[in-house]
Parts: sequence; structure tokens; C-alpha cells
Amino acid sequence: MVDSAQAFPSAWGRWSGDYPRDDTALLDRLRAGDDSALSALHERHVRVVHGIVTDLVAAQPDAEEVTHDAFLTLWRKSRRITFVGASCLPWLVVTADTRARELAHPDRSSRRHRAAVDTLDRAGELADSRGSDGWREVQRIVATLSWPDREVFRLCAVDGLSYRQAVRRVSDSVGDRRGR
Repeated sequence: MVDSAQAFPSAWGRWSGDYPRDDTALLDRLRAGDDSALSALHERHVRVVHGIVTDLVAAQPDAEEVTHDAFLTLWRKSRRITFVGASCLPWLVVTADTRARELAHPDRSSRRHRAAVDTLDRAGELADSRGSDGWREVQRIVATLSWPDREVFRLCAVDGLSYRQAVRRVSDSVGDRRGR
């Protein structure tokens, strides 16, 4: 069993230098079956994902479970996921956020609950319930990502689209830009 202090060191500790923006090589390795790529992605993104989940889930064991679920889902679905940008962070955050909300509200339809939460977010800023240090840190990190990754994150976290819907919309937009 991994000690949670080791697995989730200082969820909002300071990163030195720029936050990694390009996961392409690691995702290619993961799709090829290289488990060490998942470890590298976990090390790269676990603090952000866990920090968000900790804001959403009251119990630390639940927060750890949801965080691990997001990375396990990435590993299991890596060959089927289409990333529009170069970072898997938006996908991980959306996946963890959805799972945490399902855990917090098992009696509600996840879609109905998300729609209610997303209504609050439509103004372009994350709602007060997401105005925690964790979400502010995610916003800071997302601001450093490429436009496609930022836009996918915004469409999911603010507009309430699924990751697949957001990727389609951004891919269409990228295609339109190239066609001009």
C-alpha cells in the first residue's frame, strides 16, 4: 500500500519552471503498452488532479480513490481517447471531476447534477463552489497550455460538454481555421 503522503505530496506545492504542456510522447508510449508512461503521466499531473478532487470530496480516502480512478481510466481508455491538444490534463481533470461529483451525489443523475452546476458557470468564470485554491491553480496551469487544450478544458469545465463533445467542437474549429 502506498502512503498517501508519498502518492500525493503537497497537492498545491509550487512547481519549478513551466508546467509540462506536451504529453504527446508519453501518450504514444502509453498507447503502445508502456506502463512506465502512465507512471510518468501520474507523476506529472497527480498533484493537480488530486487537489481538485480534494476540494470536491470530503474524505481523503475517497479523494485518493477518485484520483486513482482517473489515471486508471486513462490507462484503460488510452487507445480510444482522442486528445485534441498536446496535454491530457484537461481530460484527467474532467474525468476526476465527474467521478467526484458522482461519488458525492450517488442519488442524482450525473448529467442532471452537472447541468445544474454548469448553469452557475456559464458566466465564463468558475462558480464560487469551484473558486477554491485548487481550481485557481488549475486555471493558472490551464492558461499555460496550448489553445486547443485550453478550449477543451473551458468547454468541459465551464460549458458542461463531455470531453468527446468538446474535442469534436475544437477539432471542427481547428479545421475551419486551417481552411481559411
